[in-house]
Amino acid sequence: MISAHRFDISAENDPTVFSRILDLFSTRNLLPRLACARLHDSEVLSIELEIDTLSESECCYLGKKFEAIPTVISVRLTKSAD
Repeated sequence: MISAHRFDISAENDPTVFSRILDLFSTRNLLPRLACARLHDSEVLSIELEIDTLSESECCYLGKKFEAIPTVISVRLTKSAD
């Protein structure tokens, strides 16, 4: 079953990390319904993403791809409250 999922990602302050994460969507011809990045304390970038076109297993796979980006600190996947 497909439902909305939310990724909460923490990353080092790297100017390429947000585009690298979004590129993982575009290479799959996907568009998140929400994509937001905020810089905290000049060191940590918080990225919020929501997508409603993938199954939970597909989201888990995508989360592992995010974790493989060297400047990503953590990835949390939850079901989104609509």
